[in-house]
Amino acid sequence: MKKSIMLIVTLILCMSMLAGCGGGTAPEVVPTITSGEIVSQMVEQGFVRMPMEIDEVGAQERYRIDLGLVEDYAIAETGISPGPGLIVVAKAKPDQVQNVVANMEKLLEDKVGNAFYPDEVEAAQQAEVIVNGPYVGLLILNGEVKDDGIKMFNDLTK
Repeated sequence: MKKSIMLIVTLILCMSMLAGCGGGTAPEVVPTITSGEIVSQMVEQGFVRMPMEIDEVGAQERYRIDLGLVEDYAIAETGISPGPGLIVVAKAKPDQVQNVVANMEKLLEDKVGNAFYPDEVEAAQQAEVIVNGPYVGLLILNGEVKDDGIKMFNDLTK
């Protein structure tokens, strides 16, 4: 009799343990990507031809990157003239997205005001600041690839 009761109790315990193992949804793991990886992949796809190297001082002074607001950033601007091609991506620190957006909008104003060649003027005027989670991007791309660039940015930052 004791063996039967022990067997029943053991079966009940085993079943209750198994019941807790199934049916639940695992928490979604959000992959992280750096701004540098985003820009590198976009350059590899040909959105910016012959990108120039930008040092930290240039990033702050010329491209309005405030290092206190971002976790990381990357910049690719074409070294060919004439030719539109600028990708600036920054991953904002928590609660800093709007400040990073404001800086990118000022950079866009600068680029519109300083554009010289007709293609550059048109690309700058049609550009916009894109936000996806903590990622803020400014893509000044030729009209033929602008939509593809935006799609790629959004795909990489989802």
